[in-house]
Amino acid sequence: MLNFARYVEWPAGAFASPQTPVVACLVGRDTLGSALSALEGRQVQGRPLKVRRGVVPDDMRGCHLVFIGEAEERRTLPILRALAGQPVLTVSDTERFVEAGGAIGLVLGEERLQFEVNRNALEQAQLKASASLLKLARNIP
Repeated sequence: MLNFARYVEWPAGAFASPQTPVVACLVGRDTLGSALSALEGRQVQGRPLKVRRGVVPDDMRGCHLVFIGEAEERRTLPILRALAGQPVLTVSDTERFVEAGGAIGLVLGEERLQFEVNRNALEQAQLKASASLLKLARNIP
């Protein structure tokens, strides 16, 4: 997730100031929290990373990256609708996430973790993925 954030560009208006951190929010049950918390403070495009764990869908204000865990699959569509048009990078390991309108979906393929990118979702969120990130993606709908 840190690398996804490093290879995606947010519009200038997504941050209150040049010192505003990139806020990664983990929605629902915490499956990645301890791993992401270890990354807190690391630099993402010149900004520190801040991790918010156990975020509920009604409390996603200020999030720049939202991870929707597999346990929250039934709430994926309402979460994506709530974030529509906002400069938020959505990432999930739920099935068919990019088809549902999410930006980056984690998938198991060829016995390893891979990812898919939905360019339309990125565009609607006013985000720009680097060519390097797109080149590594398994599938780009």
